[in-house]
Amino acid sequence: MYCRFIFVFLALILFNPGLFPQNAWDTWDSVYRQVNVKAMLQKERKYALAIDTSHAGKKYYYHMELLRFMAKYNKLKRPATEEAIKSARRVYNLYGGDPSLINLIEYEILMEVNGEPIWMMAQKEIIKELDRKTRKNPNVYLYCRYLNEYTGEQLFDNFIISEFRSMYSKPQKNKNKDERKNNRE
Repeated sequence: MYCRFIFVFLALILFNPGLFPQNAWDTWDSVYRQVNVKAMLQKERKYALAIDTSHAGKKYYYHMELLRFMAKYNKLKRPATEEAIKSARRVYNLYGGDPSLINLIEYEILMEVNGEPIWMMAQKEIIKELDRKTRKNPNVYLYCRYLNEYTGEQLFDNFIISEFRSMYSKPQKNKNKDERKNNRE
């Protein structure tokens, strides 16, 4: 009786399709919320303006969220600004994260999201992989930590790239055959 119970229990666990993700990206997708970055940034700017005009006291807020979205990698990088790193460290610390992880970031890279250029922080290893995996197609699906801070004087919209998926373009086989046929005639 006991062995039968163990067998049934193990069978239910091992053969439950909902228990394990179908692929590695399912876990990432379940944690990172998909957003329209352009619309989200417009809302954040309106909210900062509303805080600025409606509050008589201290005008400060912060927000951290895990987001995912499509972007185009422009292969440009620059050293991360000290102000952006300090802001990211403050917000990360306020949410209980280890702010020393921000110290691993040295560069910002230029990404184009919904036609809007955005500088995003990334570790050297991620930049190397982006350079390598976007040779054929610069479009990527980004997983980012969004750190937003309004100090009353300045609004910081910091994106820290956690991971990415490259988007390979599919070859169009029929088009090449049609072109060769037209060239012969």
